[in-house]
Amino acid sequence: MSKSSINFQGVKASSEIHNEREASMTKEGKSDQKLPDYVRKDLIDNNDHYVIQRIHQRGLIIREKYKKMVGRNMPSNSKPIREAVMNLEEHHTIEDCRRVAARLERELNVDVFQIHIHRDEGRWVDPKRENITLETKTPHIKPQPNAVWLPNYHAHLVADWTNSETGKSIDLKKNDLREMQTIVSQELEMERGRSSSRKHLDPLTYKIEQRGKELEKLLNMSMEKLEVTEKGLLGKNRVNQEATIELLKQTTKDQKLLLTKFQKEIKELKNEQLQDKKTLKRFDEVRLKVQRSFQVIFQTQASGKNPDLSQFTRDVGSLFMDELRLAKSNIDSLQKGDKGKEQGINL
Repeated sequence: MSKSSINFQGVKASSEIHNEREASMTKEGKSDQKLPDYVRKDLIDNNDHYVIQRIHQRGLIIREKYKKMVGRNMPSNSKPIREAVMNLEEHHTIEDCRRVAARLERELNVDVFQIHIHRDEGRWVDPKRENITLETKTPHIKPQPNAVWLPNYHAHLVADWTNSETGKSIDLKKNDLREMQTIVSQELEMERGRSSSRKHLDPLTYKIEQRGKELEKLLNMSMEKLEVTEKGLLGKNRVNQEATIELLKQTTKDQKLLLTKFQKEIKELKNEQLQDKKTLKRFDEVRLKVQRSFQVIFQTQASGKNPDLSQFTRDVGSLFMDELRLAKSNIDSLQKGDKGKEQGINL
């Protein structure tokens, strides 16, 4: 059973395009929409939407009210409209989400004016291989026969984050945010998520963190798994070198695919035009250190010098772990990094 969770952050300009899967048309009459690799186009019709007002319309009203009541223009760095991602289960409906929205407005003065339920997101996994994400450019098609689809049911709630009487942004305290989590848990009848002081990660950063964990699973494989052994005549284990070479080839192939995805997501993060150069530098450090560990094993294999494969796997394993510690240190640093305070934290 999923745990309840809700987190509000400043709404992005692309919010409605993402939430409604909007597609503008080219001159040739073709859609120019590029769906993320975690969205299945064959499931888009299963999504639900409840829209009272468009974001730009509400934004104009909010800024006009602020100017009228405060006597000056709203600061450019204000976040008067915020968006939350709320965990759901398969059976939840728009009506369930509207009950949550009604209580948020009644008890916390958070006016939700858009709700979007997404049932088309998730990922393919191979359950026999430690649930490592299977990469595919066509998520609506199984990447391999035994692949299993793990859906990510959730709703996006877009809300007016201003006080209707003063025109200024509402100021929710820690207790209010805890109450928000309780409201979600009660109305959706889900187990309440655990309290945490950790900052909420935006979707791209979260995905990169997940890739870091997957890298750790692969690189932390014991040498017993890499060294395919068979019983010797005298009851002693000996390394089956041919089988080990084949397993290493498959393992490094998987690692290379994962690294490619890792690099792609770093590029996507940069395209979000984040201004925190220190954050981007940490991402680059992670990428370079992991890349170095991959290059060593590829170069060693290409040389064909494997006189002692057992020693070879131990040496490579040691290098992987050294590089992984450095990479993981950077990932941990990123998670604790100062990306600016947000009011939406999981509590």
